[in-house]
Amino acid sequence: MGYWKNHPEGWSVDEMEIGEINYTKEEAFEMLIGANAKDSTRMLAARLIAAKLDRLCGGCPCFDYCNDTVNVDEIIDEADSFLKSYPLGSDPEGDTRQEALEIKDLPDVYNNSGCE
Repeated sequence: MGYWKNHPEGWSVDEMEIGEINYTKEEAFEMLIGANAKDSTRMLAARLIAAKLDRLCGGCPCFDYCNDTVNVDEIIDEADSFLKSYPLGSDPEGDTRQEALEIKDLPDVYNNSGCE
């Protein structure tokens, strides 16, 4: 995620879809740098953006996590689906917040896996 925060010129898109809403590159960049621990949807969106950018630049589709092979495209779909139901900034609470936090961990692992 840090790479994309520091290299917006490397983004290969002019817009990005998050939860079935299209955002400009500039709006997506602001989401990435503005993520905070208070709103689980913003944390999830930031990690989702980085995972999508990694895939667009040729990052491998699978990575190892807890002795399992995980397909990041499935995780991207799950995160997008969650953000469709709970849009950016909705800041769900309770079990729904926990679900967002659990979903956001896998794109983060992928983003830091170094797979190419």
